[in-house]
Amino acid sequence: MCELFNNATVAAFFGAFFAFLLVVATDLRRRYLVRTLLTRNIASAKDLAEAKLQTVVTNIALVREDNRITAAPIMEFPLRAIEEQKLQVLDLLTSSQSQALEALLYWMRAIDDLIAEGVALAKKVKALSRVNGPDADRISLATEYLELMGEAEKNIGYLRDLLAHYLNGRPELVLEFKHPIGDRK
Repeated sequence: MCELFNNATVAAFFGAFFAFLLVVATDLRRRYLVRTLLTRNIASAKDLAEAKLQTVVTNIALVREDNRITAAPIMEFPLRAIEEQKLQVLDLLTSSQSQALEALLYWMRAIDDLIAEGVALAKKVKALSRVNGPDADRISLATEYLELMGEAEKNIGYLRDLLAHYLNGRPELVLEFKHPIGDRK
């Protein structure tokens, strides 16, 4: 039996086998770490949703109460990081987790687009104000801005709740959510 281990071929085989096991274990550990980072990025997106919600509420109040508008950009959600991490750990996710992540990414992208459109409208209002543009045009754009920001406010609230469901281990609630389209203020 001892002579078997003195053979160079057997020693090379065992060396290669244990190196393979080390690579597999390291890769598995890395993917579980990526899954942890994915969860942290989703938690970060939830925090960012809270911050966006406060900013949108403040921007709406500025227009309604002070007749002022701001065209300051609002930080976007970390979509690319979440998408890349999701792809790296796809086999570690359940079907509902994967589908819920796609739904959350859709919501985040749509909200970022809504806010970007609102910022563009705010810039148009500011440009009209600088050149003493017609009041009717400014009022029309400001009204459209308020509608967009109102939609953003509602959707950010929904997203915040959906992110909380995902983080609480309930991705099926994300998938079951029905947007109350007819719910207008």
